[in-house]
Amino acid sequence: MIKYDGLVIYRDVFSKVIFEFEGTKTYYMSSSYNKFIIIEASYFDKQWKKTDFDIQKALATIDDKHKDEKYTQAESGFQQGKENPVPVVDIQIKMEDEINIIPTLNNGLTRTNYLLANNVKYLVFGIDSDISLKNTDFYFLLKNSDTK
Repeated sequence: MIKYDGLVIYRDVFSKVIFEFEGTKTYYMSSSYNKFIIIEASYFDKQWKKTDFDIQKALATIDDKHKDEKYTQAESGFQQGKENPVPVVDIQIKMEDEINIIPTLNNGLTRTNYLLANNVKYLVFGIDSDISLKNTDFYFLLKNSDTK
């Protein structure tokens, strides 16, 4: 088990990695990705607005994330809780400079907005690329094999 402020990471009985987020409530996501990037939520929210994709930029720039058109669908998914965690979102990373990233989501835009609306401290994304990132105050990498 790995613990960060407001985030607990562990394996379930099926060896899937479970991410438990503290926010307005407790939220659960799961994944079998090999690598994850964990991003501080307010940093992600700021950087996501810089994406090159108009549809994402439109969702990223919603001031009140509760007004995302599919918010209630995400809410329904997260209400399943620990017994049926929602899938981790897949992300692509573009480097803005040596440290700062510009994230682009491959899926899960509303799930991400839902977690932002509900005050989680960190967001977790599956990452397939071999991009070389150094851990910073804003994000860090975690391998599936690092979890127990």
